[in-house]
Amino acid sequence: MLQRIGDALKGQKWLAYLVLGALALVFAAWGAYGIVNLNFGGSDYAAEANGAKISLEEAHNRWVRQQTQWQQRLGGMEIPPELRKRFQDQMLEGMIGEALIDERTQSLGYRVSTEALREAVQQEPAFQVGGQFSPEAAKGVLAQAGISLADYERDLRTQARRAQLEGGIRASEFLTPAERARLAELEGQEREVRYLVLPVERFKSAAGVDDAAVQTYYKAHQAEYMTPESAHLEYAQLSLAALEAQVTASDADLRAAYEKAKGRLEVPEKRHARHILITGKDDAAALAQAEKVLAEAKAGKDFGELAKQYSQDPGSAKNGGDLGWAERSAFVAPFADALFGMKVGEIKGPVKTQFGYHILRLDEIQ
Repeated sequence: MLQRIGDALKGQKWLAYLVLGALALVFAAWGAYGIVNLNFGGSDYAAEANGAKISLEEAHNRWVRQQTQWQQRLGGMEIPPELRKRFQDQMLEGMIGEALIDERTQSLGYRVSTEALREAVQQEPAFQVGGQFSPEAAKGVLAQAGISLADYERDLRTQARRAQLEGGIRASEFLTPAERARLAELEGQEREVRYLVLPVERFKSAAGVDDAAVQTYYKAHQAEYMTPESAHLEYAQLSLAALEAQVTASDADLRAAYEKAKGRLEVPEKRHARHILITGKDDAAALAQAEKVLAEAKAGKDFGELAKQYSQDPGSAKNGGDLGWAERSAFVAPFADALFGMKVGEIKGPVKTQFGYHILRLDEIQ
């Protein structure tokens, strides 16, 4: 996803991005799977990594992006058929590796706090104007790339968890005192050597040993040429009891440590909602339309179908208005205040923001 944003922003070539967007629409209209021909077999998914399935859609989207990058490197040339399968295999292997790493980070309980995520978003150069973070620039960039804020933050969290795992592995590397001493000894070691060269030709004529004699001797002394199996082991034993004896902490110390880490330990509330966005130059007409759609939703009509029919949000309308799981900080203030004051199953609106009028439905709370 971040690569998609980078591609869209490279050199601020918005015209090139619009052309790529048009090509993507052509792919969708003509049946992109048939054109790209991922050749992932007849399954309903591209691969499975330790129980986590990589969907055909994920593989297809990644292939379209990488195919575009490879063609740019080749000066617009088509990828030769003999390389296409190799590139697809390499791409899929990379996705499988990412899926396994993500599964591992989740099983180990790696988390990214809201504060850390917000800081990462604000430090993204593409979201800055004059060296300062601009919410309007961020929304514009994401909209141009066709990415919702929830999807962007989810991808950012995933990358941060991968970085935590990698950093933990690197930080856990160590040398034992014996290894350090041995290394220092070898680096500073000097040796005095004497050697003697014996010309082979001088002894060849006196050898007089034929192949049969060599074979006979070898068979008679075969055991002398066998080396017993052996292993050289070095290990470090870490005792929890021994480490505990070296640590003393009072209740005050524990309380101070907790207060310091509390921001990383707390999990902010998330909500899963859908919405319908009504916009228009005529504010009164937009409000009237929003109230009409709200009445239909409260009358029992399918909210997802209403979103597909009426919503003018390009990021969620085709998905029935689904916004996914998100924290309060993901939304502008009026929207967040309304959503986080609702009960599950409740429909509310119209809620006015700078984007237009919203009709909201809360599906789940986490």
